Amino acid sequence: MPEIISTSKIDLPFKCPQSELKDFAKETFSNSFADIDRLLESFDNTKIDNRNLCVPVEYFYTLKSFKEKNDLYISNSLKYSVEAIEKCLEKLNIDKEEITDIIFISSTGIATPSIDALIVNEMRLNPNISRTPVWGLGCAGGVSGIAKANVIAKSKS
Repeated sequence: MPEIISTSKIDLPFKCPQSELKDFAKETFSNSFADIDRLLESFDNTKIDNRNLCVPVEYFYTLKSFKEKNDLYISNSLKYSVEAIEKCLEKLNIDKEEITDIIFISSTGIATPSIDALIVNEMRLNPNISRTPVWGLGCAGGVSGIAKANVIAKSKS
């Protein structure tokens, strides 16, 4: 039976209370949604106290171009993904050459080439590695990614 044998945790440089992000969302979207208070209830139902961010919440109060925001997404995604992978490899004491598959899940930004391809290049992994980019599924992306990893692991055992 497939199993998860290593995980890693990345401490992003900024922390923000969920309540502050709820206030931000209300301020930002109240003119666009008549039923904003009903939508904001989702912040209270997550059981999340604090969020980890790559940038301070103040970053989101100023208008930025799509390119500026997406470039920041790409650089941070790559940086923290490589860091997480390297931590897992170190914990297991295995070489990066043993990585056969990468499943990268995100709903934040877009990238072409995809972040998983950038990871392969950045880490100098096998260019023939099997890559599965998953985008746009929200929180369900994580479940989809684990399901895909399970299928891959079963096929290799």
